[in-house]
Amino acid sequence: MGLCHHAKPQGCGLRTPLTSYLRIDHDSENNLIQDLITSVAAWLAGRDGWLGCSLTTQTFELSAPLPWYPGFVGPHWDRTGCIVLPRPPYLAIESVSCVDRAGAAVLMSPAVYSTNVGGEGLSRLSFGSGVPWLGSAADLASIVVRYQAGYGPRPEDVDHGHRCAMLMTIARLYANRGDGLTAEFREDRFVQSIFAPYRVWI
Repeated sequence: MGLCHHAKPQGCGLRTPLTSYLRIDHDSENNLIQDLITSVAAWLAGRDGWLGCSLTTQTFELSAPLPWYPGFVGPHWDRTGCIVLPRPPYLAIESVSCVDRAGAAVLMSPAVYSTNVGGEGLSRLSFGSGVPWLGSAADLASIVVRYQAGYGPRPEDVDHGHRCAMLMTIARLYANRGDGLTAEFREDRFVQSIFAPYRVWI
């Protein structure tokens, strides 16, 4: 049970603006710069990313336990019987399936579910009365939701504040390379402070 994503988060097209920001006019450190961009993007928007949201569009697959029943409280379910879709902003549902304990999956019709998008793009997936786990003896193990989340497919779709904070973080790592900060930047108070306004809590 849990969340997985099908591609690593992208660096929001920061390569060109970063070299300008750092005033780099040579190519000898291209690999280092790309590694820093990749590390920061993964820390922010990976499966367990610190930021709690997506940047450019990513595809996620969420597995939530079944059977659900009124009053059930479990991973990814809220008390109203909705599945909370992490890593907003939500974009679209690709598919919803029920999986039994033998691993066989049955695709659900879009007619029996809908999404409600709230603040910060956080979405809840709700179900109608025709779902197979209500009043059924089926030995169901989980419901699997495949969906897209992020600001959009293009780097420029990502919020400007996020991009500026990433530039500042990568510049700090670049300037302090070799002194241990690169390995420990996730705990750096300055780094956390500039991203704090954009952090999403679920």
